[in-house]
Amino acid sequence: ILLTTITTMIGLLPMALHTSINVVTRDIQYGSPQGAWWVQFATAIIFGLGFSTLLTLIMVPVLIAAPSRFRASVAKIKTRTGTALSAGE
Repeated sequence: ILLTTITTMIGLLPMALHTSINVVTRDIQYGSPQGAWWVQFATAIIFGLGFSTLLTLIMVPVLIAAPSRFRASVAKIKTRTGTALSAGE
């Protein structure tokens, strides 16, 4: 996931930085009209990929582990205060 995201973000940087490369004449232009069409698209893709990668690799595992950790901490608090219920009640 990280490798694909990073390479895509780096590959889109020239478009986001308003760079136009003409392969035939071997000319690099900054701020050309052809590059202006792609700036918003490339910027949206770069930030969208970065945000979705953070959600996928950080938030999803945290949200999966949160209920069990919450239950364990509540059980620990109950045993400390002596309010734990027995299995038969």
